[in-house]
Amino acid sequence: MKILTFTPSVILTLLGLVFCVSSLKLGLGSVTAPGPGFVPFLAGGLLIVLTIAALLEGRPETRMKTWSQLFGGERWRVVLGILGSLFLYALVMDVLGFILSTFLMLLFLFKISEGQRWKGAIGASIITMVLTYFLFDYFLQISFPRGFLGF
Repeated sequence: MKILTFTPSVILTLLGLVFCVSSLKLGLGSVTAPGPGFVPFLAGGLLIVLTIAALLEGRPETRMKTWSQLFGGERWRVVLGILGSLFLYALVMDVLGFILSTFLMLLFLFKISEGQRWKGAIGASIITMVLTYFLFDYFLQISFPRGFLGF
């Protein structure tokens, strides 16, 4: 196992464990009445599972990539675009509201990371936003910011 694959996997697994342990101290609650640690616990568990899956998927027979291969090219623009969109999403959600800000963020993410056509990106953004809204607003009864347009 190469050090460039193993070390980040160990660090991310430990970070997931920190999330899980810390969220247990906050209290998980139940599925119908989640506590403050419920979502961080799920996020930490998902981080652990995905990191272990990525670690197991790595093939020892593949040759080691150089630093310029790992951190060069177009990938950094995509990564920075995704991080920037998530930061901007958190900043504008109160102003624009959940529906509009989520649609715009998803549209950007589908276009920049997946390179989809406009029709596909708009359709996927609408479907994802509507499903998320109904899941949280109607089924879990968690209210979202309404924004200046009132929705």
